[in-house]
Amino acid sequence: MNTKQGCAAIPDARIDVWHCDADGYYSEYAEPGYLGQRDFTNQTFCRGIQRTDAHGQVTFESIYPGWYEGRITHVHFEVYVGKKKVLTSQLAFPDSINAAVYAQVPYNKHGSNTSVKRNAADMIFNETPTTLAQALFHVVPNAATGGYTGSYTIGVPV
Repeated sequence: MNTKQGCAAIPDARIDVWHCDADGYYSEYAEPGYLGQRDFTNQTFCRGIQRTDAHGQVTFESIYPGWYEGRITHVHFEVYVGKKKVLTSQLAFPDSINAAVYAQVPYNKHGSNTSVKRNAADMIFNETPTTLAQALFHVVPNAATGGYTGSYTIGVPV
């Protein structure tokens, strides 16, 4: 929504999202992890680009992200209006949902995050008192899929 225009919808904005896989690895990178060094530089899993509809809304379907050393579970996103990038940020998932997901297959082989146990301890989300509250997905169980549905409203000044 456009915070300079009474929170009006922003149609045709480009939204890019990316997150790590269930094991904590990102596509397009070669990096170490709990399974050892992996090279995913020529792959694009857990990434997506969509354009907002006439109501300024967009939908992505993906897996629940894993975690890696030093960070809590999160999703990165960028917002482009026209050709201009207007926002780069991240969203977190509720601690209780993380715990429930990481007890299930295939996440349980990696287990719960031992380096950052709660969102409030994350190096990005604990920068200011309001950062974490502003960056939490609203997550509810989705009976149709057996997974979860997350939603978030993003405001940008354009």
